[in-house]
Amino acid sequence: MMEKESNYVKPPNYLNSAETSLVVIGIRKDGIIEMRFNQNHYIVNKKDQLEIHDAFMRLTDNGRAPYHILVIPGLYGTVTKEAMRIEIFEKEAYQNQLSMSIVTHGITQMILGRLFFILKKTKPKFPTNLFSSEEAAVKSILNDKNIDGKNPAPL
Repeated sequence: MMEKESNYVKPPNYLNSAETSLVVIGIRKDGIIEMRFNQNHYIVNKKDQLEIHDAFMRLTDNGRAPYHILVIPGLYGTVTKEAMRIEIFEKEAYQNQLSMSIVTHGITQMILGRLFFILKKTKPKFPTNLFSSEEAAVKSILNDKNIDGKNPAPL
C-alpha cells in the first residue's frame, strides 16, 4: 500500500488562529480546534513542543475552554528524545480538553501514533483516536459533539 505524497488539504477559514514554526492552530467554525503541520518533513524538538503549547494556550483561554482537537501531521515528521520526554499531557493546556483525533497517513504513522501514546507516562485525560482520513476524524468529532452536547463557543 502506497503512502500519500501530500497531507495538504485546504484548511477551513479559522475564527481565530495562532502559528508556530511548525503548525497552524485554528478554531474552526464547527468548534473544533485544528492543529495542522505546515511542513511534510520536520523534526519536533523541545522548543517546538513548548511553542505549540503556548499557541494552544492563547487560543483556549489558558486551557480553560474545552475543545475537540484535530491534529493533521505532516507525512514524515519525527520527535526528538528531548521533546518526547516532555509530558505534554501534564501541561495546563490539555487538562480540560474533550478529545484528540489524529489523522495518520499510512500504516507507519498509525503504528508510531499508537506507540507515542503507549510510551507516555502521563496519558491524556480525554479520548484519543487515530484516523486514516481527515473526513473520518471530523465526522467522528462532530458525532461526539452531538452526543455529549459540548460545542464550545469560539473565543
